Amino acid sequence: MLKLLLIAILIALIPQASAKNWTVATSKELIKNLKQASTGDSIYVKPGEYVVSGIIIDKAIKLIGQNHPRLTTNGMHEIMTICSNNVTINGFSLNNCGISSTEDRAGVKVINSNNVIIENNYIFNNLFGIYLSNCHNCTVKNNLIIGQAVSEGNSGNGIHLWHCKSIEIVNNNISKHRDGIYFEFVSNSIISNNESHNNLRYGLHFMFSNQDTYSHNSFWQNGAGVAVMYSSNVTMEHNTFTQNIGSSAYGLLLKEISGSKIVDNIIKNNTVGIQCDGTANLSVNENDIWENGIGVRLSSYSENTKFSLNNFVGNTYDVSSMCVLHNCKTFARNYFANNLGFDLNHDCIADLPFQPVKISCIIIDNNPAIAILLNSPLLALIDLIQLMVPSLAPTELIDTTPLMKAKIWQRQ
Repeated sequence: MLKLLLIAILIALIPQASAKNWTVATSKELIKNLKQASTGDSIYVKPGEYVVSGIIIDKAIKLIGQNHPRLTTNGMHEIMTICSNNVTINGFSLNNCGISSTEDRAGVKVINSNNVIIENNYIFNNLFGIYLSNCHNCTVKNNLIIGQAVSEGNSGNGIHLWHCKSIEIVNNNISKHRDGIYFEFVSNSIISNNESHNNLRYGLHFMFSNQDTYSHNSFWQNGAGVAVMYSSNVTMEHNTFTQNIGSSAYGLLLKEISGSKIVDNIIKNNTVGIQCDGTANLSVNENDIWENGIGVRLSSYSENTKFSLNNFVGNTYDVSSMCVLHNCKTFARNYFANNLGFDLNHDCIADLPFQPVKISCIIIDNNPAIAILLNSPLLALIDLIQLMVPSLAPTELIDTTPLMKAKIWQRQ
């Protein structure tokens, strides 16, 4: 016991190594100091251009740029690879890693590492912007990420995550990539306050990712909108999905989604606002679905999918359906601007049910070439016949308690 006490006293008397600060101004100094630095050190990089052959960070350090020094490989290599826990990259301009058909090159790639912070960087003209693989508890924050994507075959994603957990993607601006943000096998993560726009395919693309939340993001003018696929327990709230226009463009595409909720979003000016392709136990509540070609399309098997307290305003067609429904109460207490009903008892609920699906919309969905007749007298006549014979439309898609006034939300 006395020996252990003496050992403890000796250890306490040994001076503890303190973290060291390094300052570099040339590429050679940067590479040299990265090798010499110890765990816990900080390296400050002065303004200027640094041509490197691919930086590898394999120890827990902070790499801090002063006035965004420019790091580039002149299109020959990945710019920076992190393979250590507890690394911070802050304040750089990371440019031109080059396109490769055999490597997933990135401005910053993080492999098998935890507690990494990537923030306040300009990441321009790279194949992938930020790439995380098999990482936990990392933060990607306040980065401007602009690619140079021309075609999907030779482009990567702005922020790409594979097999990660507990990641925060916050306040980034991403454009001109294949997908703005891509999640595959990612769980318990948060995407918030980002702008993802003008990407070739999706502003956000989820695959096999569960227990995730994305909120207060803006997705606009992306080639195909936003897609959430083969996932469960996803929360989508307080986002805007706008101006995603094209033959295969959606504000929000949901494919094989279960146990999820879509709350308080603005879904406006898209070819299709929300496309449901195989959903179960899905709640779609308190959203503004405005001025889309089709507000909501139910295109395949749907079970216990409920739309309530949503505002449908200015859509060419509010709802279209080509699927089997296993819930006779799919719509309840929604506001439809084109509902000409009345409210004699003044309870703000129409006295008659409303049928949001138009026969003409079903015809066009099944025969797209007929869209040339949109707003024609023929289709108007078909919809008039439906008013006289309501049983022609799917009875499962009737809102029995439609609201007479649009709901006004106190948005967060």
